[in-house]
Amino acid sequence: MLTALTIGLLEYEAGSKKEKLTLTGGFMEVSGDKVTILANAAERSVEIDITRAEAARRRAEQRMESAPMSNEDLDLARAELALKRAILRLEVAKDKNYDA
Repeated sequence: MLTALTIGLLEYEAGSKKEKLTLTGGFMEVSGDKVTILANAAERSVEIDITRAEAARRRAEQRMESAPMSNEDLDLARAELALKRAILRLEVAKDKNYDA
């Protein structure tokens, strides 16, 4: 199986340790008992700068609120994706149960 990935969360176990990563798209392949993920970007909670993620969330919200109705749909879609990334990064960064 081969599938495309969107912005989302990847949870997995490495031995007895639980890990949580943010993914910003890519591909996943399942072949037999092996899963391969090629991500555009991936971050562990300890790698996320909460201050930067909160600033990105605020910027995305402002772009979405101030975008004129006549603006291209592409601009709104980009702002929505930026907001999704920022919210996901904040959720993972603040979830200390999964720190590596």
